[in-house]
Amino acid sequence: VPEEGGPPQEFLPQRIEHAGWYSSPDLLPGSRGVVFTVRKGTRTAVVAWSRHIGLREVIQDASRARYLPTGHLVYETQDQLRMVRFDLDRLERVADSSVVVDGLPVTFDSPAFAVSGARTLVHLPPYQGLSRLVWKDHQGRTTPLAFPPHRYGPPPALSPDNRWVVVQVEEANRRHLWIGAAEGNTLTPLTDGGDDWVPACSPDGAWVYFSRHDGTSYNVFRTRVEGPRVAEAFVAVLDALAGLPVGALQG
Repeated sequence: VPEEGGPPQEFLPQRIEHAGWYSSPDLLPGSRGVVFTVRKGTRTAVVAWSRHIGLREVIQDASRARYLPTGHLVYETQDQLRMVRFDLDRLERVADSSVVVDGLPVTFDSPAFAVSGARTLVHLPPYQGLSRLVWKDHQGRTTPLAFPPHRYGPPPALSPDNRWVVVQVEEANRRHLWIGAAEGNTLTPLTDGGDDWVPACSPDGAWVYFSRHDGTSYNVFRTRVEGPRVAEAFVAVLDALAGLPVGALQG
C-alpha cells in the first residue's frame, strides 16, 4: 500500500505451483527483495523473491522467517526456532542451521517470536501446550474428563445426546479430529486428512462435519460416527440436492 494511502497493489505477480497461500512477508535490506511463507497442502516453506532472481525456495518445512542484521534468517520449524546464515545476493542459505529456542509454542495464526533492528529477540516461553477436557455445569462446577492431556484445539464438538465428543488435536502444522465416548477414557482417530479442524455434530448424531484443506483448497467434509469413516466432500452432497424442491430441502 502506498505510504500516502490508496488502493493496495499486487507485489508478487508470480504464482507458485500448488501453493495454498502466501503469508508472513519480511522485506530484505537495501530493496533486495522479500522472504515469506508459502503453504502447499500440509507443508510450509520459506521462499525468497527478488526482481533479479525471481522466486527461490530457501528452507523446507519452515515458516515465518525474519532477516537479522547479522546476516541470518531466523525461522520457525516444528516446535523449534532456528537460525541460518543467508546470502542476500543469491537468496540462498549458507551452511547448516542452529537451534535458538527448543520447545517453541506451535501457533497457527501468529508467530511466537519477534526480532528488532537492535538485535533483540523476544519469544513466547517454551511449553508443552497440553490441556485437558472438562465438563462445566450450569453452577460453574468443573469435572475433568478422563481423556489424557493433549494439544487440544478449539472448539470441541459434543453429540446431541452427550454420548461422545469430537476434539481437534494439533500436531506441528497439522490438525486431526479424534472421537471418544464422553464417559470413557480413550480417543480414536476420526479423520486422517492433512488438515482437519472445527468439527460440528449433525442433529441426529450420525455425522461429524468439519473443515479440511485437501492440498489445494478448503472445503466442508463429513464422515460417519459409526461404520466406515470415509470423509466425503459436503459440496458434492449440496450439488446432489440442488435439484430438489424447497420442501424436500427443509425436510
